[in-house]
Amino acid sequence: RKGRTRRPRGSSLQEHQQQQQQEELVSETQSTAYSNLRAFPGNGIKLLPYIPSDTLAAILVTFPDPFPRPGHEEYRLIQASTVLEMYRVLKKNGNGRLYLATDHDEHFAWCHSVMNSVSSSPANGNNDNDEDQSRPGSPAKFRLLDPCPDRMDWLPAVSRYEQKGWDEGRKTNLACWEVL
Repeated sequence: RKGRTRRPRGSSLQEHQQQQQQEELVSETQSTAYSNLRAFPGNGIKLLPYIPSDTLAAILVTFPDPFPRPGHEEYRLIQASTVLEMYRVLKKNGNGRLYLATDHDEHFAWCHSVMNSVSSSPANGNNDNDEDQSRPGSPAKFRLLDPCPDRMDWLPAVSRYEQKGWDEGRKTNLACWEVL
């Protein structure tokens, strides 16, 4: 808006609180038996290109912003390009899994639709040729595990976002896809 100055990055109370939470998380994890756990202070999707292929056993997507307004779908975390990058870094042959937890039913259906679309596209993830993306007979990338593995095995904690949803009467939708 005209006449308004933008607040400098990092000066909001929310950003300060998030920074404190990240520092607490790092401090807590350093005092545990986990030597391979790292906290990335920021958008984890930006980290994906730097992760070597076929290295992660799991990616957990928990309560992402559903961007529920019409026309805002492009801002959702689960997009074909992002899922293809997740596929690249996850271990193959049933050794890698993508987990999803959300309390937004429409977003949950959206994620299933994207996963179905990506799973039936060619394994190389090359988006240059639209015909190639819908080629029949291309190998599947993901398989939905139904039922979803017990959440206590992969999401034993209840986040404040999940608790807020429960308090407002929403249920948690869980899904897990195994990389083929």
